[in-house]
Amino acid sequence: MTGIDTTQRQEVFDRARACLRTERRRTIDEQEAFRVFESQVRTLEGQSRARQADVAEVQLAVGRSARGLQAVREAYETTVMAVPHYEEEYDEPFETHVRAEFGPEIAALLCQGRVLDGQSKRAVLAAAAQAQESRSQLLDALDDEQDSFEDLTAELRSVLEELPEYHEATYADLSFGTLDAYRTRLTVLEEKCSAVVDRRQATLVDQRQDLALPIDGPDVPTFVYQTLDVRYPIVATAADLLDHVQSLRRDVERALSYSG
Repeated sequence: MTGIDTTQRQEVFDRARACLRTERRRTIDEQEAFRVFESQVRTLEGQSRARQADVAEVQLAVGRSARGLQAVREAYETTVMAVPHYEEEYDEPFETHVRAEFGPEIAALLCQGRVLDGQSKRAVLAAAAQAQESRSQLLDALDDEQDSFEDLTAELRSVLEELPEYHEATYADLSFGTLDAYRTRLTVLEEKCSAVVDRRQATLVDQRQDLALPIDGPDVPTFVYQTLDVRYPIVATAADLLDHVQSLRRDVERALSYSG
């Protein structure tokens, strides 16, 4: 039987690991960008709706507020939209991006509004804080993903490293005892592959719940490994290994039937 290409599988794991590092770096960059954006917005002066003043003072306040609103837009463009990966990952205009991050109401304010009052400023600050919190939650999920990835790929590598012994053996020349030992060990490897799939599926469910992802939306692996040919490298490898080990076990059992 032709064996599974261990080198090719390791290359997939290495590329997936690189995807994880990239996504973590990008998430940190975005979190920091929103932190700087929030800090800059805090320094801006908003117009108070309750202020009583003469016409000249009101006009001056509105002028400052309009400039303040423009300053919010400029701050967003020079922080959030200036992260190194923006063009590669988003490549979208200001209105599209701010709508996705802050929602339609704040997007309308920043794109069509004329006045930055205190209430609007507080809404923008709250949205910036929420964007940072969502990145913090994503970082936690990425850390959990890395722990799961390293743990389970180590399990799969141990199976891959053991398989050559069974590929190289000539079953017809082996004793009944050796074949029986092979069958027992291959059964253990089957259980290990099945356990990897079960543990991985449990992790994916936990990630979806922790991040409050919709059941019909993309999960963490789909998001992180989107540039790979295989979106679920752990499950795909475990499933391939399980099929392969089961086939080997059947070959051993066939040899056992003749050996007895």
